[in-house]
Amino acid sequence: MSSQKVILITGATGALGSWISCQQAQENTHLILMDQSSRKLEKLEDQLMPTNAQVTLIPLDFKNLDLIEQLAKPLADRVLKIDHVHACHGMLHDLTPTDQLSPTAWHQTYAVNIHSLFHLIRLTFPFLRQSENPTFTAYSCPILGAYDAAYTSSKAAAKSLIACVQAEQENQKIKIKWAELDPFDSPLRRKAFPNGDPRAKALKIDGAASKYCPPSQTPIQ
Repeated sequence: MSSQKVILITGATGALGSWISCQQAQENTHLILMDQSSRKLEKLEDQLMPTNAQVTLIPLDFKNLDLIEQLAKPLADRVLKIDHVHACHGMLHDLTPTDQLSPTAWHQTYAVNIHSLFHLIRLTFPFLRQSENPTFTAYSCPILGAYDAAYTSSKAAAKSLIACVQAEQENQKIKIKWAELDPFDSPLRRKAFPNGDPRAKALKIDGAASKYCPPSQTPIQ
């Protein structure tokens, strides 16, 4: 088995995803970065170049659920295992009362925030089982709790899904984590708070600071 650590990060060009990418990037590490924008993924790859990490870019719209299932073979052609998955992707619809929310916005938000998570589990678990100490972490961060019904309810569903998988994996190999983060500045949050959210704090996970992204550098957006 290869000693190279393989880490898959979804929503890789967002504030959280790019932060984790910078923290994890180092020699003998293969980062598989997934996000919707090819241009932003390429920009992130350039940012990570000094780390000497191997980087694979996968442009993907998480509303296209069939494509997630189709990634299994291309991934198998590149890696034998995945050690860690960081599911950072998410969608926030325009803030509006629930009775005025469009069915399209509702279904797209659910596709990205919960349905794609199910498909990501199906895609990655066979690879994770080939690792010695695999982890799968899904992230969430509260927005308002009003006027964001599809976001809030889909994230609650995602939390329940992860809880089910945690119970299933309790005595199994893959360690499942649900990370509910404090509010932090991001393009998604700025959509809800154009003038800034006073609750937003600096982005840290378990007190760790990014290795390669200077604090003054704005994450890929």
